[in-house]
Amino acid sequence: MLPVFYNTCWMAACHREARAYHRATGDVAQTQARVLRRIIRGNRDCWFGEQHRFAAIHNVRDFRDAVPLSNYDDYRSAVDRIARGERQVLTAESIELLEPTGGSTAGEKLIPYTASLRRSFQRAIRVWIWDLFSTRPKVRRGTAYWSISPLLAVGRTTSGGVRIGFDDDAAYLGTLEKHLVERTMAVPPAVALCPSIASCRYATLFFLLRDPRLSLISVWSPTFLTELLKSLWIDRDALCDDVGRGKISTSMGNEDGPLNAEHFTPLPSRAKELKELFREAGDVSACVRAVWPRLSVISCWADGPSSTYAHNLSCYLDGIEIQPKGLLATEAFVSVPLTSQPAPALAIRSHFYEFVPADSKSVQAARPLLAHELEPGARYEVVVTTQGGLYRYQLHDQIEVVGFYRDTPLLKFIGKADATSDLVGEKLNDAQVEYALRAAFEKLELRPRFAQLTADAAHASYVLRLFDDSPGDWSMRGDRLAAIVDAGLSSNSAYRYARELGQLQCVRVELMQEAEADSMVTSFLTSKSEAGRRFGDIKATTLVRSSDAIKAAGPPRNLAAND
Repeated sequence: MLPVFYNTCWMAACHREARAYHRATGDVAQTQARVLRRIIRGNRDCWFGEQHRFAAIHNVRDFRDAVPLSNYDDYRSAVDRIARGERQVLTAESIELLEPTGGSTAGEKLIPYTASLRRSFQRAIRVWIWDLFSTRPKVRRGTAYWSISPLLAVGRTTSGGVRIGFDDDAAYLGTLEKHLVERTMAVPPAVALCPSIASCRYATLFFLLRDPRLSLISVWSPTFLTELLKSLWIDRDALCDDVGRGKISTSMGNEDGPLNAEHFTPLPSRAKELKELFREAGDVSACVRAVWPRLSVISCWADGPSSTYAHNLSCYLDGIEIQPKGLLATEAFVSVPLTSQPAPALAIRSHFYEFVPADSKSVQAARPLLAHELEPGARYEVVVTTQGGLYRYQLHDQIEVVGFYRDTPLLKFIGKADATSDLVGEKLNDAQVEYALRAAFEKLELRPRFAQLTADAAHASYVLRLFDDSPGDWSMRGDRLAAIVDAGLSSNSAYRYARELGQLQCVRVELMQEAEADSMVTSFLTSKSEAGRRFGDIKATTLVRSSDAIKAAGPPRNLAAND
C-alpha cells in the first residue's frame, strides 16, 4: 500500500491524545496536579515512596516538603538495586529496562523505564505526529527516514537480568504505531547492525537513494545529517552503481556487514536518473531537492548549541523546512513541537514539571515555579518528576519562555546549565576533562601553569589553551598532546561516537602567553564572584562551555589542529 495510507492511519491513532492535549493546554495547573497525583498514588508502596511518606502527600507543598531536589547520583544506589533484580525500589511498577545515557563507561547513567514512563513519551509523540501530519499534509504522502546508527551494544543485561537499552527508537511507540511506522521507513532498522559508522552511513545512503518518495527526515543532531550528505557526494558514483545492481558493495571503505549478503531489487532506471542529477548539480547542496522531490520537513535539534549547525545544514537544503525538535531527554519528554508556534510547547500531560529561575544564586535555596507560574522572557532550569522513578530530578537544561500556546508555556532550549559541555550530544563534564588532561600531562611529562579546555561551537571542536614555560619544540609536542587528550576524552562513549561520525573535530592545542592566562583566570574569578559566589570558595574549572574565553583572550598561536 502507499505510504499515505499508513501515515494517515498513524495520524488517526494520534488524534485522541492530540485533542486531550489541546484541552489540557487551557488548564495547565489542574492538568499538572493530576499528573503528580497519579505518580504519587501509584508509588506509595515502593521503597522510595515509603521512605518519603508518599501516603501523607496531598498537594504540591507536601510533595516539596517530603522530597528534595535531586541529581542522578542520588539514585545510583537505587538503580544498582534495580540492576541486581530487586523490585519496587523507585516505582511500584515493574522496570522494563534500563536505558543508558551520557557519561563514560565508568560513569554511565542508567535510567529506569516502566510501561507508564513509555506511555508518557507516547503521549507527546502523538501530539507531535498529529500536528505535523495534519498541518504538513505533504509529509504524509511519502516515506520517512528515522535516524538509525550502529548499536553500541547488543543484548546487554544487568547481573539481575534487567535489559539495558531499547532495540531501536521505534520501541518508544505503541504496538500499532510501531507497526505503521515500520511500513513507511525508507531505511530498514537492520542498518543498525552494520559493523561501523562508515558501513552504516553507506547502507543508509543506499536505501535513501533508492526511495524518491522520501518526505520526512527525523534526526537528532543537524551535524549527523550534514555529514551524511557530505558522504553522499563523496560516494555518489559507487552508490549509484549499487542502486542499479541492487546490492550493497564493500567498496569505498565500506566494511562487510549483514546487509552486504542480501540482494535487493535492482533499480537501473533510478541509478541512471541519479547519475544524471549528480552530474547536472555540481555539488550536494544543489541536488537534494532533485533526488528527493517530496522531501518537505527535516526534524532536528535547532536550538542552543545546535543553532549554528542547523543553519549550516540549511545551506544544503534549498529551502526545505527545518522543524526544531522539542526538548527531549532520556529521562523525560519536556516539550513538543507545534508547527503553528514559535517554539515547542511544554508536554503537560507527560510528566510533572518544576522550574528553577536561572538567575538564582543557589538552586537549592530557590523556590521552583510551577508550569502555570512561568513568565515570558524568563529563563529557567527544568526539574521533572517522572513515571520511571525520578522525583524532582534536575535535568540541568536551561530554557527560555518565548510565549504561550493558550495557557501552556512555549520553551526554547538554551543549553546545559551544569558543568557539562554539549555541542553535539557528547556531554563532557569537568571530571572527564580533568582526568584526560592529567593523564596526557603525565605521559608527556608536562606541568603547565594554566590549562583549560574550551568548547568552540564555530569549529565543532574543543580547544586546549595552556601556558607552559618549559623549554621544548611545541610545534611537534602540540600535535602529540592534542592526540593524547582527544583519545582520553574518547573514554566518554558519546564523545567518541561524535568523533567517529565527524560531528566533532580533534582537539586543538593553542599556546598562550602568561599575561593572557592571567587575564583569563581573573575574568573567570570576577564573573563567579559577581554571580554571588564567595571569592575564596570559587573552584577553577578545566572546562569552559562556550567560546567566550577564546574571544576575550584574542588570537593565540595555533599548535595543533588534527582531523
